[in-house]
Formats: sequence, C-alpha cells, structure tokens
Amino acid sequence: MMPLPNLFWRGMILTLIPLIVQLSIVCALAYFLHNIKTESVRESKSQELIAQIFIISRDSMELIYSMSKRFEPEAENTEGNPRGGREKPPAMRNLDERVDLALHNSKTDPEMAELLQNLRNVQNRIDEMYAWARRQVYRTRYERITFKNMFSPQLIQTAREHANATSAVVLLEQGRQAQNPDRMHKLMNTVWIILAIALLVSALLAVFLGYLYVILIKRPLKTTCETGKLLAKREVLPKALSGDDELSSLDRLLHSASDAVEEASEKERTLIEHAADLICSLSEEGRIVAANPYTKRILGWTPEELKGKYLHEITVPEESLLSDEKLREAREAAELCVFELRLQSASKKIIDTRWSCFWSASQKVLFCVVHDITESKNAERMKQDLADMISHDLRSPLTSVNISLAILARGAKGTLEEAQKQKVEAASAQVSNLIELVNDLLDFQKLSAGKIEIERDNFDLTEAVEKVADAFALKAEEKHVVIDVTGEKALVNGDAKLFTQALMGLISSSVKVSPQNTIVQINITPEANGYQITISDSGERLPQAEIDTLFYSPFTSKIESVTSRSLLKLSICKLITQAHGGKMGTTSDDTNERCTFWMHIPTSFSSAQVEPNLVFKDIGAGVT
Repeated sequence: MMPLPNLFWRGMILTLIPLIVQLSIVCALAYFLHNIKTESVRESKSQELIAQIFIISRDSMELIYSMSKRFEPEAENTEGNPRGGREKPPAMRNLDERVDLALHNSKTDPEMAELLQNLRNVQNRIDEMYAWARRQVYRTRYERITFKNMFSPQLIQTAREHANATSAVVLLEQGRQAQNPDRMHKLMNTVWIILAIALLVSALLAVFLGYLYVILIKRPLKTTCETGKLLAKREVLPKALSGDDELSSLDRLLHSASDAVEEASEKERTLIEHAADLICSLSEEGRIVAANPYTKRILGWTPEELKGKYLHEITVPEESLLSDEKLREAREAAELCVFELRLQSASKKIIDTRWSCFWSASQKVLFCVVHDITESKNAERMKQDLADMISHDLRSPLTSVNISLAILARGAKGTLEEAQKQKVEAASAQVSNLIELVNDLLDFQKLSAGKIEIERDNFDLTEAVEKVADAFALKAEEKHVVIDVTGEKALVNGDAKLFTQALMGLISSSVKVSPQNTIVQINITPEANGYQITISDSGERLPQAEIDTLFYSPFTSKIESVTSRSLLKLSICKLITQAHGGKMGTTSDDTNERCTFWMHIPTSFSSAQVEPNLVFKDIGAGVT
C-alpha cells in the first residue's frame, strides 16, 4: 500500500483538485461566452453594415437621378450658370464618408473589404462623372442633347455597377447572417452542455473529495482519536498506523505512550503488590474500594474480603469515632495528612498503624499508605518502661546511696581516717556522675520523644550565659581555665530553664576538655532574626565521624566522645535548640586549633519551625 502524504499535501490535494476543475470549467465557459459575444457583435455590425449599404445605395441612386435630370430641357431655366461651383454637394460628401467608414471597419475582413473597395471604386466614378457633368458648358440645345446621349449610357452603366456592388455586399452579409443563428445555437448548446457537465463534475468531485477526506483525514484522525480514548481507558489499542505523516506519527506516539504507561503501570502494580505497607483507597464515606495483597499479611483479610468494609469496622472499638474524624480531616486537608490509628485484624490482634492519606477531589477517592508501626510502638513502650525503670529503680537508689555516702563522710558513723574519707568521697563522686548520667539519659529520652513542655517567656540570653559561666567559674578556676563572656543584651523568647540546661552542657563540656591556662571564649552576636552563641575552647576537636553522627543523624548511639566530650550532653543541647526552631553546629579553627560550637537562637519561634520528628507542647505565650 502506497504511504499517504503528509497533512500539508493532503490539504493541497483537497484544495487544488476542486480549484483546477472549477478553473477549467470557468475558462471553458468564458471561451464560449466570448464566442457568443463575438457572434452577437458580428451580427450587430452586419446589420449596421447592411443598413449603411442601403443608405449609400439610396443616396447614390438619388444622386444619379439628379445628375440625369440636369440634361432635361427644363433644366436650362433652373440651372442658371451651367458651370456652378466646384465644391461637392453635402449629399456626395456624406456618401463618401459612409463608404470610407464602412471600408475602414472591414479592414479585418478581406472578403468584405474587397467588395467594399469595388463599391468605393464605383462611387469614385460617380464622383468623377458628377464633376465632368458640372464642367460642361452648353451653348445650344443641340450640344446639351448630344452630351446627354453620350453621358446617359455611362451613367446608367455606373448605376448598374453601383447596384451590383451594393447587392454583393448585402448578399454576403445576409449569407453570413443566415449562418449566424446556427453558430449561436451551437454555442448556446455548448454552454448548456458545459453547465450540465459542470454540475455533474461538481457532484462527482464532491463525492470524490469526500472520499479523499475520509481516506486522507477523517479515517486516520478517527483512528488516532479512538487510540487516545482507548489509551485513556487503559484498554488494548488497535494496530498502529503506518506512514510518515503527522497523524501516523501521532498514533505511533500514542502507542509508545501506551507501552510506557503499561510498563509504568506494571511496575506500579508490582510495587504495590510487593510493597511492605498496606496500600488502599477509600471512598468519601470511608468504605474500602481497593487494597493490595499486603492486607492478608497485616490484617489477615484478602483484598477481596476487605473490599467494601468501612474503616471503622476494622478499627479498635475505642478509636472508631477517631477514625471517622481523621478521614474527615484527610478529605479537608490540602496536603498529605498523617495520623496514627489502631486496627483490629481478623484474629482480633491489635495493630498500631500510621496512615498517610491524600484526597483526590477529581476521583472522589482517598489514597492511603498504611505502615505497620506495631514494633516501633512496642519499642517506644519498652524504652519508656526502661526510662521509668531507670527513673524509679536506678536513680532513687543511687540518690539514697549518695546521701548515705555524704552522711558517712561527715562522720555520722564515727570519724573516718583520711584514706577512708578519700575513698568515700571518690565513691560519692562516682555516684554523682552516675546520677548525672541517668538524668541526662532521661532528659535525652524526653527530648527525643518530644515529651517535654516548653514554657515560653522573654529573657535575656546574655544574662543566662553569664549565670551559667559563674556557676562553672569555681570548677574552671581549679583547672586554671578562664571563662570569658562577651555580648550585649539579647532578648529572646523561649524556655529559660531549657536554654540554661543547654548552656550548662556546652560550657561544662568545654571546661572539662580545656587544658590548663587556656580560655573558654563565649560570644553572643546578633544575626538576622535572632542571635548566635559561639563557645570556643582549646580542647581536642571532635572527629568527623562523631560530628556526622551528632549533627546529621536523629540520635547518637555514643554517650562520650573519644575527646572526653559528652556526646549525650551535646545531643541534648542540639534537641533543645531544635525545639526552639534554632540550629546547632561546630566549626574548627585550623590556624590555632580551637574547637567552636555555635547555636543560632531565633528571636521568636513557632511550632512550624521545629524539626519534623520532634513534637513539643507549647504552654507559654510570652510577648516577643
């Protein structure tokens, strides 16, 4: 099969074919109508010529008759001077002009021109005879009669020649006029035939062009549209069109898109079917429309069994109303909605789940990804149980032991020897360290779980730093370390107690690792939308691996750094800073090998600035 031309040439074909046919018909009609007009003009000229010839014949006969009367006896009394004037009379001039005009109009007709030239010659003889007659002088009647007898035969002969010449012209034109009706009739018949053929050709051409339109445009366009509809319905597409034209290329492009969509759909189905999460869609009423096979593993129901159930039917009874409320919030939310819900499996097992839902307004369907967080919830509960155990079963006994050691060191059970007293004080210091570690662990657990209340209020950050520096002044003095605080008044809005705890962690860590006779430099500088605190010391800097773990991971698994810095305290500082919408980091000065930690504290903060994995309860409303 010959390939179809492109759309440009298809349009040219549909445009040029009727244009060429119509131009051909118009040209043929114009040609024959021109011939009809020519015949009409020719007939009109012929009639006009015949009329002119009759007028010439009439006037010439009158002139000849008047010339013959000049030789009658009674003409002597009416003539006067026989010579008369030498000018031609007006009638003769009119005759000459008419003959010359007829001869001029017939230049393009050789046959007629010859006949008119003969007439012109006869007319010239009449003019000569008239002039000859006017030149004659008659002295006697005898001379008049003699000239008459000689002149009259010539005049009669000239009259006969003139009559023959005019008759020849008239007969020729009449013969032509006799043929003209046949030519006009043939031409009119030809015009009617052309019009009939034009109508027939137009009808056939319309049918042919309609067929060409169907073949060249409608059929491939319809095929392309059907392909697009089938592609939208995700149904099997017909065979792709062949050819290099635009519609064929578009059809092949739709087939390519269908293959790509099918491939993507297959990958999507494979991904959904083998996903380690429950993926489902819910109707506006909360009825489950579809689900992936993971439902069998997580809930014990097959997708077919789960289809048609309402969400509150598989939710634990005490959270059935909560499920309806969460679905309503998900439908009204403009973005992804995340919430937790406890489900009940077919075996009545309780499953903790986290739902990520997106409402499609166009499809009126809620698309959900349900993640099983039962193990993480159990781990959180175990961690909470461990924290409670540490708090009640470890911190309380350690506090009692520390009190007992303090009482013992004071001599409540008798005076101790110096060596015994040193051992008791050493034991008390170790117990205090354990208590501090337990407190840090509990604080870290609360901060990382987001279970800490923030009491916001305005306070002077510089003043808080100075108080913490004063608290560690004695310990720094014992190590010959100087704590230098510089900065102007810096009002911020936040929890002063938590900030104090963070500052204590940072300053104590710097004092702890600083060599003797060094300075711990603390600077407070204003920045855009807040203040920055930098704490610089001469201690050993953190390795890059510990920096990555501390600042670029949610949690740290190490309690103390190889540099003797407390990573636990630094993690607590980072969490407190993040809880207030700030940031914390570290820089190292390679020129003097100093280690610097910095905290950016915003002037004011909102819960939207807090890290996504940290949730804090805001119970204050201080004025900024």
